[in-house]
Amino acid sequence: MYYHNGRRALQPRGMKMRAGSGPKPIAIVLAVVVAAVIAYWGYTTYKQRVLDATTVASIEDASQRLRAALNAGAPGTIAMQAAERIGADAEEVDRRLQALRRAGPASDMALVDAADSYLLTARELLKRIAGSHKQRLMLADSSQALRNHMRVDTRTGAWVSEAVRGKARMDKDFRGFRIDTEMTDKLLASFHESQNKIAPYVGAAVLIDEKLVAEARQRANQELKRATAENESFRRR
Repeated sequence: MYYHNGRRALQPRGMKMRAGSGPKPIAIVLAVVVAAVIAYWGYTTYKQRVLDATTVASIEDASQRLRAALNAGAPGTIAMQAAERIGADAEEVDRRLQALRRAGPASDMALVDAADSYLLTARELLKRIAGSHKQRLMLADSSQALRNHMRVDTRTGAWVSEAVRGKARMDKDFRGFRIDTEMTDKLLASFHESQNKIAPYVGAAVLIDEKLVAEARQRANQELKRATAENESFRRR
C-alpha cells in the first residue's frame, strides 16, 4: 500500500520487488562467455583427438600397403595389374598425406611430424616399387621383341632400322627400370629413420620387419644385375 497525493492507494500485484533481486547483466554475460569458452575448448580438444587417431590410422594403413608391396616379389615376377595396384596404393597414401597437411593443429605435433615423414617415404617407396615392376615387365617385352628380330637376320635397310628402334626402346625401358630400382634401394636403406620416428606412437605390429626390407632390397638388386647383364649382351652383338 502506498500514498499518492495524500490518498491511500493499493500497490499493483507483481510490482513489489526486493532490493538487489533484479537481473545482473554482468554476471549473465560472464556466465555465457565462460560457457562458450568451455564449449570451444571441448570441441577443439575433441577435434585434436580425432586428428591424432586419424593420423595413427594413416600410418597403419601406409605400413600395411608397403608391407604387401615388399612381399610381392622381385621386379618382373608379378603381373602388370598387380604393379598398377601398388601404384594405386601410392596414390592413396598421398591422399592421406595431403589430408594430414591440410588439417589443423593436433594435440601432439610430434606425432604429426613423424607421420608426415613416414607417409612421404611410404608414398615414394610405393611409387618406385610400382615403377620398378612396370619397367621390368616392359623391359622383358622389348628385350624379347629385339631378340626375335635379331633371329630374322635379313640385313636389309628396313631390318637395320627396326633393330635400331628396338634397341632404343629396350635401352629406354632399362634406364627406367634401373632408376626406379636404385631409388627404391636408396629409400629402403634409410627407411629405418622414418620407422624410428613413428615407433613411439604405434604398436610393434605396425612396424615393418628389417629382415623383410633387407630381403626386398636383395631381390631387387639381383634383378637389376640380371637386367644389366642382358642389356650388355645386346651391346656386344
